[in-house]
This record gives sequence, C-alpha cells and structure tokens, in this order.
Amino acid sequence: MTVYNGSADVISSSSLVAELNGVFIFGSQITSSTTLTSQANGIFQCSGIVTGSATIEAAVGVIQRGNAVIACLAELTANAANKVMTASTESTCTVLCKSAKAIKGGLANAKASFFTISDTLYMKNGTDYISFDGATVTNVIETAYVPLVLIGRSPSGVPDTGTVNESFNLLSAGFRISFSSTGVGTTYTLPYTNLDATTVTAIVNGVLITEGSGLTVNRTTGVVTFNIAPTIGTNNVIITAFKESLYHPEYILNCTISEVYGGKTESTVFMSGNPNYPDLIWHSRLYGENYNADYFPDDAVQKVPGNVAGLAHIFELLYVSHSKGHGYIYYADGTNYPIFPYASINLEKGSDIPGSIQEVDNTIVCASTTNGVMQILSNTTINDRLSVQDVSTKVNKGEGKNYNYLGILRRVNLQSAVSYNFDGYYGLCVGCVCYVWDYRSNAWLYDVNIPASCFAEVNNILYFGSNSEGIVYQFDPLLMNDDGYAIDAWYDLREENAGTPNMVKVINRVNLTAKPMNRASVVLSFRSRKSNSDIALSMNTSAFSFNGFCFPSFTFNTSFFPVFKRKRMSKRANYFQFRFGNNVLNEGLSVISLAVEFDKGSEMR
Repeated sequence: MTVYNGSADVISSSSLVAELNGVFIFGSQITSSTTLTSQANGIFQCSGIVTGSATIEAAVGVIQRGNAVIACLAELTANAANKVMTASTESTCTVLCKSAKAIKGGLANAKASFFTISDTLYMKNGTDYISFDGATVTNVIETAYVPLVLIGRSPSGVPDTGTVNESFNLLSAGFRISFSSTGVGTTYTLPYTNLDATTVTAIVNGVLITEGSGLTVNRTTGVVTFNIAPTIGTNNVIITAFKESLYHPEYILNCTISEVYGGKTESTVFMSGNPNYPDLIWHSRLYGENYNADYFPDDAVQKVPGNVAGLAHIFELLYVSHSKGHGYIYYADGTNYPIFPYASINLEKGSDIPGSIQEVDNTIVCASTTNGVMQILSNTTINDRLSVQDVSTKVNKGEGKNYNYLGILRRVNLQSAVSYNFDGYYGLCVGCVCYVWDYRSNAWLYDVNIPASCFAEVNNILYFGSNSEGIVYQFDPLLMNDDGYAIDAWYDLREENAGTPNMVKVINRVNLTAKPMNRASVVLSFRSRKSNSDIALSMNTSAFSFNGFCFPSFTFNTSFFPVFKRKRMSKRANYFQFRFGNNVLNEGLSVISLAVEFDKGSEMR
C-alpha cells in the first residue's frame, strides 16, 4: 500500500505507483505528469484535485469519495467489472477526462461520417473504412466480401465458360469461381491469370482444401491442380483466388459522404465525395442473408451532372445535392437485384457545402456559396425545375451599413460550414458564427462563440464538437449564459418611415410589453440617422421562481402575466429603428410588443 497524505501539494514528474491497494489521501492537490497507477484497488479520497497528464489506472476499480475532482488529460481506466465509480453513498464527486479510452488508433486526421447497419457501426473519413460491432474494430477492406463471380464453369473452361453470377467487389481482390466437376481430371482453369500471392483455397463437396495441402497453383496461367480428382457434381468445386488488378478500393476509401437507403430493405449504403471522382455515387449490394456494408460491386455506380455535395434520405427517395443542381435516386426492381436510377429535379441552383444538408419537415434544406440556404420542396416539382426556393435571401449579404458583417455569403470558408436541425431550428455554422433559421416563424437569428465542427442530437439534447478545442459542448435550454459568460442578445426591428420617408416624425412615447421570466430584463434602444443608439427605456421583467433562484435577481413579483412600461420621448427623425437587448449574465430576454406614438412634422429639407 502506498499512502500520499498531507495538506501540501504532492507533485511527481514520473509515475505514482502502488503495487497492491493504492490509497491517495490528501487535503489539497496531487499532480503526476505521467501515470497514477494501482495494481489492485485505486482509492482516491480527498477534497482537492487529482491531476495526471497521462493515465489514472487501477487494475480492479477506481473509487472516489469526498467532494473531490479527478482530472486527467488522457484516460481514466479500471480494468474489471466495476469500471469507474464517480460517486459514493457518502457524498458526491466528479471525474473529468479530456479523452476516452481509444478503441482504434492510427486513423487519418480527417472529418468522419458514421452509419449503422445490422447493429454494426461503420466509419468513413476519406482514407479509413472501419466497423465496430460493440466489441471489435475491423478494417472493412481486410474482411470484405469475396463475390462468386461465375457459376457452372467446366474444369477447363470448355465447353462451358460459366454464367455470370456476381460482380467484382471494389473492396476485395478476391473472387470465387464455381465449377461443375466431371469426376475425371485434376486440373481446373480459372478465367484469370497472373494471380496474387494470397493463398488459394477450394471447397470441394463442402470440404475445405488449402493450397499446399491438397492442391497446387500455377499463378501465371491460373491453373489449379488437385492431388485427387474431385467427384462428379454440379457447382461442387468452388475455388477462391485473388488478383489485385481486379479491385479498386480507392474508389470507396476516398469517399467522404455516406447515406443508408435501399427502398424496401433500407440497408444499401451510398458513398460519394471522392475528390478524384466527385460526380460519382457508388452503392453497396446485399449478398445472401448478410446485411453488411463490405460489398461494393464494380457495376453499382451512378454518375450525376455535378460534384456531389451531399445525400439525404426522405420519404422513398434519396435526394442528391450537387454543384449544378439537385436530383434524386429511387429504388427499382432489377432482374437479379435492385437498381437505383437517378433523375434531375433542378439544374439551376446547386449546393457546394457538404455539411449544410438536413431533412426539415419532409423537405431538404441545403446551402451554397452563391445562393445561400435553399429548401427543396419535394411536392412542388414543376417541369423538373421549380422545386427549389431560396430561404436566406434577407440575410445572405447583411444589407445595410450596420449589418454588412452579418451576411452568410460574406463568411470566409463558407464551404466548410456544418449544420443541424433541432427543435424547429436549422443552423448553419462556419468558424464560430452560426446562422439559425426558425423555420416555424420564418425568422433568422445570429449566434456567435460556437466553434462547431459537427453536431449530434442525443436524447433530445443538441451537442456540438470542436476540432480546434477537442471539446464536446452541450446546449442547455435552461442555461442563460454562454459557457459562463453573459450572452449579448439583441433584436433589431426594421428601419421605419411610417410610409412618409420625406417627412420628419416627432416620437412622443413608446409602450413596451414583455413576458416575465425567472431572471430577465430588456433594454430598448433608439437609433436614427442622427442618433446611433440612445437608450429609450430599460425594464426588469423578472418573476419569482424556485427554478434557477438566486439572491442577486430576487424579486417579490410572482406573476408571469405580461408586464407593460410606458416612456415619454422627444425624438425627431424621418427614419428610425428600435433594438431590444440584454447582455446581463444569467438573464433572459422576452418581448411581446412595442407601440410607438409619434406626430408627423415638417418635410425633410
């Protein structure tokens, strides 16, 4: 047992190790730049902080008691059934880790896409293609399906060369040939020469025979010779061999876009986004009863008019957004397997932002660097042209001297934007700026300090990950701050002239109505050509509630009915504008209406 005890800091530049039960008891802080290790039970009982820049590990269990924090930059691991206890019956505690335990290393540092089929998770990143079944990570190309390309072939290839059965797999150099044995000869001629060095195998009447143990191979001629002649039968000799030139894994491995679709089965994977073939879409094919994503036939490819930006499954169609327009792929029954034809619906406005595509209320929303955000209306196709409408026209360029910086099309690196669809909002985020479309009320919002590289919805909570920070963030609808900082919230009404742009208006009074919140206030500002931003009035709109209660914002008001405030003014302007704002930490902002009373004055000179 090793005990670290004291009120002072315990600092180690190497490892802190206990051979049996490791007990760390202290009152302030313990730091190790490498590893905190216990061969059995690791017990951290403290009121301070445990920090290790590498790993905190116990062979049996990690137990923490006390109001303590364990923070490690890499892994916190327990190698037995009781993995990690982050709280005890005595009190509460916290475990903080910057990263989880890795299940697969050596992957390319690139953005990835994920999909699931038959309870197996697949990941594509433009270089790697792996699967995870909950226990094992597999490189898909290493276990890819080996197709049975010919059946009914004669041992010599004469008189019957064989009947085409399956297409070659782009992910595998392997192929199988099924022969009908005559029961006489021992030599079987494959239809391909110059075979790879990979071991050749055969199944004869259900029995496996391996090269060097029952058969030999002439790789130059493609002739397989058995030690004993197979007995007569139909398709009773199946030989598996490999020829590298027959497969092209780079077609699939270099793809960055994936979507699951399939008409009746919903188990076909479509791949695109290959920078060398940007206008091609490949799809997988089922084989037997296997619902896997490791068979991409060399004939299962579709060419579209432009460079593919994204795929989205809606209703019974797979929508395709590309640089020259939009189209869709649909399911159709083929002779031996389903086919997936392509049809165009618009060749005027395309999408070149892969991360912008979302399904919104049974339509597709996407964006481009020239047209902004667009909506594909699936039930309004007219002459194959009029099914796409612009939805961000008002915010594309940020019209007006005060809003030039707000325009979507003014953003740098817009092509790398990512998006989400959550709770009635479509968000398009680039850099740390997010443009949010409230598609229920058709209003646009502008948000900052969101360094998102991807979004995910889990149990009705929206998360985003940041590549630049290596952190996952959660949006909390009850939280009224931005990661501990006040939110500078404001809403500008339109510039108003009351229908008389050439007349001076004398503004006498404003009447503001707001809905109370647990903690809230609103500042009403006035802007004209002669006045940049004068505060017209400020109003506390808080109401008492135990939800989020705090003394600094305490109020005796217990009513959540709308509140009203009137303020006299004396402003002259031909054009004027009002802004609602709030930048107070942990406060909300809610406005119901604003009434402005004014008199018409003289004509502008």
